Amino acid sequence: MGREEEDARISPFRGGLSRLAQAYGDLPLAGAMAERAYERYAWTILLALGIVFALFGVGDMALGTAADPAIVEGVAGMTPKEIGDMDPALLRLVNQQTRAGGSFLLIGGLLIAAIAATSFRRGERWAWYALWTLPLLNVLIFLNMYMSLDPASDVLPPPLLSAPIALAISVVGLLLPVRRFFPKAG
Repeated sequence: MGREEEDARISPFRGGLSRLAQAYGDLPLAGAMAERAYERYAWTILLALGIVFALFGVGDMALGTAADPAIVEGVAGMTPKEIGDMDPALLRLVNQQTRAGGSFLLIGGLLIAAIAATSFRRGERWAWYALWTLPLLNVLIFLNMYMSLDPASDVLPPPLLSAPIALAISVVGLLLPVRRFFPKAG
């Protein structure tokens, strides 16, 4: 007994189990583009970046300038303690700005993670376009930090290193599944 005869005997549907499975989408149709693993799981890269941004935001909100004093020193040319000794009100302002920036990182990271884990994962084109804000954010972080540097300071703020790395990772995460979002016609 051949495969089709056995399927026909087991299944009350004409054409056997394979046609039934194809009708319900369990098996890929003939000629369908096979999705590669890197296309299917690229969303996890963007999810991880969103979570990292959110965690940095939580740290900035909780600790203020203590979360990364090298940023303050690279921009102001003084440590947070030196600023506080000179003018406690100025240190409170710098802490407030750091915490405000942390809240934006937290919310932005959560949005990026949510879009990556839902609509981007499902292959919705709007999500692909929307997540290009992540590389843009990294470019803006880098430029803002670079333009704010104190030329006399010898401290390199960490965002000058982390932003280009996050930029590269986010671009890779967006380009790996590009065929999924823009399949070839015909």
